[in-house]
Amino acid sequence: MANCPVLDLPVEITTEIFSNYVEKFHDILRTDTGPLILASVCTTWREICLSTVSLWASVLLSYKFNAGKAHLRFLESWLSRVESYPLDLSIWKAEATLITFLSRYSFQWRTLTFRLQSSNAIFPKDKIGKIPSLTKLEIFGSSPAAGSAKLTAFSEAPSLRELLLSHTSLDDISLPWIQLTRLSMDGNLVDCMKILDETPNLEILHLKVIPSLEQTSRYVTLVRLHSFAFHFESDGALLDHLTLPVVKTIEFSDLGSRGVSRLLALGARSAWSPRSIHLMRMSTEIFVRSLHSFPSLEQVRIDSIPNSDKLILLARLLTNDADFLPALRSMTITFGGLTTEALSAALAEMLATRWHGNREGVARLKSFYLYSSRGRRLEELRAREELNARVHPLLEEGLDVVFANKAKA
Repeated sequence: MANCPVLDLPVEITTEIFSNYVEKFHDILRTDTGPLILASVCTTWREICLSTVSLWASVLLSYKFNAGKAHLRFLESWLSRVESYPLDLSIWKAEATLITFLSRYSFQWRTLTFRLQSSNAIFPKDKIGKIPSLTKLEIFGSSPAAGSAKLTAFSEAPSLRELLLSHTSLDDISLPWIQLTRLSMDGNLVDCMKILDETPNLEILHLKVIPSLEQTSRYVTLVRLHSFAFHFESDGALLDHLTLPVVKTIEFSDLGSRGVSRLLALGARSAWSPRSIHLMRMSTEIFVRSLHSFPSLEQVRIDSIPNSDKLILLARLLTNDADFLPALRSMTITFGGLTTEALSAALAEMLATRWHGNREGVARLKSFYLYSSRGRRLEELRAREELNARVHPLLEEGLDVVFANKAKA
């Protein structure tokens, strides 16, 4: 590869490029991507790959990995390149043979993700060994079969701070709950409350609550929690059982009228003053009702407003009601309708009013982002150009405004 300019790059830059190319949790059996294909290009790249241990330290073992002798020998060769670097492991099929093999490296485990199929016997505590470096644990899959032993392999993990649990209850697993600071969990009301009762030091909590007829008498106060996300249960029954006095960032989806009432009661009970909110998959009326109740909000994100009439309603509230989001400095909206003349006028007036900040007690808006899911139509592009022309003087003065297409997932 003579006269190839890319080979003249400093090793540090090439290493950084490689690190961005190799995705986290790389499937080691794939031959069309990852460090192996980079190493096959030329001698120089091979030397860089083999000397950059981090390229090999984030490993995905997919369902294609069968834990037979050939695959285990390949895995052993792969991990030999990691040396003593921390390991991030994602295991789609947690078989006893594979876990026993990986336990040789348990001292290096930093992140472990696995899918628990039927039995906890694949993680025998006496064979796993010490896991002093494990900071993050993710467990997916259905609860173990009736009669399965409780999973205790991770009960002594001194560095563990972050946990993701899916369909796993307190009765299924033993963990150092009190030291956790970040928890993502899905489950029913009873199982969620049992775990929250054991995790008083949480700072970040993401809940996906599965509707259930079961009830609980548990009530939990999380005095360190600053970020709270709650999804899927429209009635919000779990919210009745929480007090969150220092929350600053909140995220909610799918709440109905009763759920919003419980959210507002949680806010009153907690005497919180959130600064940022993200609302999804809720009616515009419920959006507005929620936002009216949080005058401390500085950042607002709404997904999604369905049509221009609903967005005009919101724009007029921001224009005419000084008590509606008086602290607002940044707003992001995804919008499913068309940009009509009436909407352009309402948005332009709102932005001018909030940017100039002429009202006492109302903060100056700094940024407004509107993403449209219908922005590729010719008439919509023209309407957006007209809207940009209306607000151009504000942009010249320094207001950060973006009207753009909604990015595809």
